[in-house]
Amino acid sequence: MSRGVLPKSNFGLISLLEFPQGTHSITATSHGSSMWTQTARISTTLPDDTPKSYFLKVAAGALGLGMVEGEYESIVAVYAVKPGFCPKPQAWGTFKSNPDLHFLLTDFIEMNQEIPEKDAFTTMLADFHLASRAMSPNGKFGFHCTTYNGNLAQDNTWTDTWEEYYKNNIVRMLQLEEEARGPSEELKELSKQLLEKVIPRLLRPLETGPIPLEPCLIHGDLWYGNTATELDTGEPITFDASAFWGHNEYEVRTMRPAGVQFGRKYLSAYHDKFRQSEPTEDAEDRLALYALRSRIHDSALYPMNAGFRNLVIEQMKLLVEKYPDGYEEPNTKARTANREVATPS
Repeated sequence: MSRGVLPKSNFGLISLLEFPQGTHSITATSHGSSMWTQTARISTTLPDDTPKSYFLKVAAGALGLGMVEGEYESIVAVYAVKPGFCPKPQAWGTFKSNPDLHFLLTDFIEMNQEIPEKDAFTTMLADFHLASRAMSPNGKFGFHCTTYNGNLAQDNTWTDTWEEYYKNNIVRMLQLEEEARGPSEELKELSKQLLEKVIPRLLRPLETGPIPLEPCLIHGDLWYGNTATELDTGEPITFDASAFWGHNEYEVRTMRPAGVQFGRKYLSAYHDKFRQSEPTEDAEDRLALYALRSRIHDSALYPMNAGFRNLVIEQMKLLVEKYPDGYEEPNTKARTANREVATPS
């Protein structure tokens, strides 16, 4: 399909979607932009002459089918927890007129693309995470279908622990990064230490302490570019979800660097409403670990930019050097401390 006015015939024959009987004046015009899909506004008039608009994404091929299904299932889950935090999902499916084209349909929201106001946004985000606790359908970490960040599939296999889920995701991202760029012996060695030492050291204490980690529903691709303010209500809204059940602090990894559009003020405001997980002394390095997953993703997604792999190696090296010993059981650390106290000076 070309950009501009999209062929009406492609919308009159959408499978799995029926506009309310008597809906008329159906038009489709391009709206917004996307690297991986074509997007449009569908304007209709309902039987009572009320105008109603929808937002449409169109993607091609087997990859496109997975992308629209994953996003639809993501926003269904998000909307079920907190309506208004994302546009209302309507349908997904395949065009009858072209079985190689697939669609996602949601309500159309008039948005101001400025970054949402700090307190309003962090309150809504914290409320969303808090409301979703204990709602994981099986009490596990993961998601019931494959989702995509950009056009890269995420590993959402259900796991009993957050450590296992996150490790699986890092392994998937590293595989995609190597496929996109070719092998790197330095990165391979660092990755081994990251998987065997750093991830257990930083994530296992979340689930072995006095307050075990509960899965929260995560938007999954929450950066400032996927947020806006709804014009009608003035409330923050998000879009382009890639959801899973995980550690809520993963969501705020994009608020860690100084000088970014969200930034530290947003992070601090969020934790005023949803306190940091224990052990809090690991919180900064957990965020660094979570941010690393995004850096690996960027390196896989944009292989022509050498800087992304260099950044992955640099950030991974910092974590590996800081945690060379990996995880130690609490009783092991206690015995070690006692021996150190008893050692004559």
